[in-house]
Amino acid sequence: MELLKNAEENISKGELMDQDLIEEVEQVKEELVEEKIVKVNNEIYEEIERTVSKAGISEKIEELKADIGKGSSSEDREKAAAKIKQEILATLDVEAIKEKVESLTVELGLPKASITQDTVGAENGQF
Repeated sequence: MELLKNAEENISKGELMDQDLIEEVEQVKEELVEEKIVKVNNEIYEEIERTVSKAGISEKIEELKADIGKGSSSEDREKAAAKIKQEILATLDVEAIKEKVESLTVELGLPKASITQDTVGAENGQF
């Protein structure tokens, strides 16, 4: 972080930076961006976990796991998984999650379309 502050001060004074310093600054910036993304991702994951626990969906997930172990048909498993996803989305505060993602997008200066979609869903059934 100190490296970024020093580089910013040097640039504001009109001083040139050498290539090594530029590379170090870029490395630090990339690390900060990744840290912020990981933090927001963890917050979203925790929100999903709270929703699953609060809505009593974890029992249904366990039932689905048991059905998979018993060898139920893939059609039955897909229906159960889809129902679980729908219940999560119905209970989840999707707007709060979208706001977190949009805030991060603005903070990082990324194009809005590169991160957000019109819908939020569970990725490949993973929570």
